[in-house]
Amino acid sequence: VGEKLLGRVVDALGNPIDGKGPITSKTHRRVGLKAPGIIPRISVREPMQTGIKAVDSLVPIGRG
Repeated sequence: VGEKLLGRVVDALGNPIDGKGPITSKTHRRVGLKAPGIIPRISVREPMQTGIKAVDSLVPIGRG
């Protein structure tokens, strides 16, 4: 997210829908990148509790 995107309203694909014209930027980055493998990732130090016991016990979610 850059300075040109602040205060703008975009749809799920990043297209402006606020009627203020196109978003111009010098650089672009892909959002949908492949996630790193399980080995190089840092282990979860603090779990995020969802409040749903079934989810919290079966699918540990890392916080941060």
